[in-house]
Amino acid sequence: MPHGGAAMLTDPNRAADIFRVLPNTMLGIPALVNIYECTRTLEREAIPGNFAECGTWAGEAVGLMALVNRRYGHQPRTLHLFDSFEGLPEPTEEDADVFETYRAERRDLVKVDGNVTSRLIATGVCASSAYG
Repeated sequence: MPHGGAAMLTDPNRAADIFRVLPNTMLGIPALVNIYECTRTLEREAIPGNFAECGTWAGEAVGLMALVNRRYGHQPRTLHLFDSFEGLPEPTEEDADVFETYRAERRDLVKVDGNVTSRLIATGVCASSAYG
């Protein structure tokens, strides 16, 4: 699957939709191409469900999903947008305990040491997936 740059222009619909949302997103073209292609796959394979974006900022990632749904979908999907509008609070002692318990229950997760990336890391304000 082509990502970013000139390869993105091989599909005029994809390029048009991505350039439509690009001025109002913090995401780069490779991330937007990925969102487009993942959403397109969901529509092409008629996989049921709705779309959600966490940390929406201007909502353009989910806007791109809506454009793909409108262009290729057989039925409209519900869009769920979540944002704190002010950032997340600093973690408390209770949050740290929950994270370590979660990690202890999932031994397949690798601990972060130096430059080694685990599949689950504490970012300082929340736990998130990370892929190296």
